[in-house]
Amino acid sequence: MPWNMNQVPPQTGRLAIVTGANIGLGFETALALAGKNCTVVLACRNMPKAEAAKAHAESEFERYRVTQDRLFESDFDRAVKATQALEQVERQLEGKGQGKKK
Repeated sequence: MPWNMNQVPPQTGRLAIVTGANIGLGFETALALAGKNCTVVLACRNMPKAEAAKAHAESEFERYRVTQDRLFESDFDRAVKATQALEQVERQLEGKGQGKKK
């Protein structure tokens, strides 16, 4: 029996960081997780392609939160900013009662 996304339980309250999410398998993974009510961060190096992928994902799943960031840079400052952005997403989820409780 082949595997499909119908076998995945709801992902409400979870955060997924999907690398290479602007095309191919990464994009399809991000889209599938968004379809399961997961908050998805599109981790891409090419921001114009990431923004196009985000727009497409949001057109498929308007009610799900999809964001993108350039996480994988050689610049340490960018890595720190990306970490701070992800922490902000986590705080937003906690404010909605979807994040982990500390």
